[in-house]
Formats: sequence, C-alpha cells, structure tokens
Amino acid sequence: HNELTVASGFTVDLLAPGQLGDVLTATGHEVSKAGRTGVYDIVVTNQRDERIALFRGRSYTMRGKPVVILPA
Repeated sequence: HNELTVASGFTVDLLAPGQLGDVLTATGHEVSKAGRTGVYDIVVTNQRDERIALFRGRSYTMRGKPVVILPA
C-alpha cells in the first residue's frame, strides 16, 4: 500500500548499561497490525546475549494520505 504511516508513540526501557567495546544487536518484529495501527517490539542485546534495552513502537497509517517521493 502506498499510504503514509507515522509513529504514534514509543517506549524505551533501559535494562543494563552498555560497556565500551560491546557489540549491540537490535532484533525486531511486528507484534500486531490491525486496521490502521501497528505495534512493533525491538530487543537490544550485547555479544553475551544479555538484554540491554527494550523498545515498543506504535504506528498509525493515515487513510487517504499517499506517500510522496520527491526526486533527488
């Protein structure tokens, strides 16, 4: 679909401090997409697979608002 989707809110929970030299990996998935709203979770882990942060984002798709791509 070519409709504009915007962020409607998010939360971030910081679970542990990152350390200098850590390799952080963010893994995300769509939790729910119903109608015009969506929910997405991201988990950030370090190289020891310890959770560093959790992110939950919410989106809203605006009906009748097409995405406009401007030429470069």
